[in-house]
Amino acid sequence: MRHRESVLAAEFSPDVRRVATGSLDHTVRVWDTASGRSLTEPLPTGGRPYGLQWSANGRRLFAKCDGGPNLLWQLPELTTPAPSWLAEWAEAIGGQRLDESGTLIDVGFEEYRRFRDRVASLAGSDVYGEALRWFFATGPERPIAPGSRVTAKDQSEGVP
Repeated sequence: MRHRESVLAAEFSPDVRRVATGSLDHTVRVWDTASGRSLTEPLPTGGRPYGLQWSANGRRLFAKCDGGPNLLWQLPELTTPAPSWLAEWAEAIGGQRLDESGTLIDVGFEEYRRFRDRVASLAGSDVYGEALRWFFATGPERPIAPGSRVTAKDQSEGVP
């Protein structure tokens, strides 16, 4: 769990599955406590977030900021834990990753290919696995979207 600057505040969600951190870099981040992976982009605050508070249901996060506005974010409820391969998938398709110092480094196509070959068969039946299978599917039998039963072929033939 890293910010670009020192952390000023931290607060666990009511279910303890997430922790929010506020930093001198004027951002708030939300992390998965089990894996340590970031669940959000850095949320800009415009000031130093020195106080954080979750709503009782864990769907909202309030940040009290010095030198900027106080902010309230609506956060999605976690119903399925993110798989361990999700961040690696994002890096493989994005072509970049952050190293330990927070610097972007390039990820080559060969790494994408290795990831695809290794993980495609491991994808579960949850929403993440469904998206992964859809992403790697090819040809006219590929659904038009994850979870859809309509294929590209159906769409081109006007099948509802």
